[in-house]
Amino acid sequence: MSADRPSSAPGAVVRRGSTKLHRKGSKTSSFKEKKRRLSTSCCQGATFKLDGSTAHRDLHVSKDGLTVYYTSGKSEDRTNEDIVESGRFYDVPYSVNAVVLGDLPVARGRHYWEVTVGNSTLYRVGVAFPTTPRDECLGENDSSWCLSCSSHITAKHDRINDDVRVTSRPGQIGVYLDYEIGTLSFFDAERRKHLYSFHSHFKETVVPAFAVWNGSLTVRSGKLEVEYAM
Repeated sequence: MSADRPSSAPGAVVRRGSTKLHRKGSKTSSFKEKKRRLSTSCCQGATFKLDGSTAHRDLHVSKDGLTVYYTSGKSEDRTNEDIVESGRFYDVPYSVNAVVLGDLPVARGRHYWEVTVGNSTLYRVGVAFPTTPRDECLGENDSSWCLSCSSHITAKHDRINDDVRVTSRPGQIGVYLDYEIGTLSFFDAERRKHLYSFHSHFKETVVPAFAVWNGSLTVRSGKLEVEYAM
């Protein structure tokens, strides 16, 4: 991680365009002394499923469209040309690009969904433009934003690669998107803790996006009982 990029900790909000770190209760916080709350009353509660037509060949999407499984070596073989034509994500040299997109295009409003991390220890959760390159993984370009979990947790977007300090690995990730403001926030939904926020300008519609290299991920969207203080 570069020296001029602050790492994000629970309860902190990173604002892009500067290197300042804003914490709850800080005099420099943009929220000052008032609390902002994310609740079901402020979200549109849109429901979405996983778009199997975008899924990498090593991923299997359940019939209900809510769970994606990593099934390396068990799926039919496809050429890269076939995958590109069908809109599926495909591999790059030395890397399995196991990505699938959601079927909800977002161009306005505030949305929240949760991801249950099954037994996966290698995954990424975030959003991407529908046009994001099929040969690049989430967070490795300027058209996708994600929280990445492997041996440690990092927030990734283009050249941003910020460490997120946690005491234990989340079992459920909450994702909050405010399209107009350009805020994408991640939470430990079980412990009700803020993990990280991107502040960006979305120049296209965005869709939920997921990558998984072992185990499974299950999405839950719509009207969820949730309230977080930020």
